[in-house]
Amino acid sequence: VAPWTEKEAGYLGLSLVLVGLLGSLTSGYCMDRTHSYRRISIVLLAGSVIAMTSFLLSIHWCFEKRTLVFLSTSCSGFFLTGFIGAGFEYGTALSYPSDEAAV
Repeated sequence: VAPWTEKEAGYLGLSLVLVGLLGSLTSGYCMDRTHSYRRISIVLLAGSVIAMTSFLLSIHWCFEKRTLVFLSTSCSGFFLTGFIGAGFEYGTALSYPSDEAAV
């Protein structure tokens, strides 16, 4: 199996960032509509665990199947980047009476 080229690694990072942007926008939209920060955070963290496990398995056993590696990386970006904003919003909701700047 030929190793990954620098260009392919760059595309892998680009897919993680672009799909992560979509995940961040989607999680923010869902939190604004439902105001269920805890549930959305749990879903995003569970998705992150599943996506990172699939990434680990695709790297370990399916290294030559580049599409599978790209798909698992994109899913990881969606859930992990989506959790960044959700985590801050959930932390703000947990510490409600205090100032938002403290979170």
